Amino acid sequence: MLSLAESSGNTAFGAEVQEQSTLQPRLKRFLSGPSGGAHLVDWPVLKKLAETNKILPGMDAPTVAVKFAALGMPPGKDPSSVVPSPEQVLAGLIVLRNLTSHRFPIVHATGRVAWFEAWGNHLPAVNRTVLWAALMLWAITGKF
Repeated sequence: MLSLAESSGNTAFGAEVQEQSTLQPRLKRFLSGPSGGAHLVDWPVLKKLAETNKILPGMDAPTVAVKFAALGMPPGKDPSSVVPSPEQVLAGLIVLRNLTSHRFPIVHATGRVAWFEAWGNHLPAVNRTVLWAALMLWAITGKF
């Protein structure tokens, strides 16, 4: 997001995005645009989706599967059966980023952790979410 914010030609905007502490506030600042007033996505909906579908260590695979589905990431090899909203895609980016951080190991003494099993069942949709999020953010940059 920093590179996209900087590509707007507004250095103050890039700095404001970068000075936010984590992905969610950076995304919120980015989505509001250089003037701070753009509303290209429904931020309250996006935030609620991200918070409601947060995946925490210790969650079982069926719970994680429900959360992925709520974010528009169905299981199976063909995710095209579901077309997520922009808010679902960007909330999915937040949730996926948290999963891939160092706080979420994929194995423990007894084997793979449950969330990672669900991840594998939803991998095509997970990959699509990351790609679509990148394309959305790039397209939004062109609107500034």
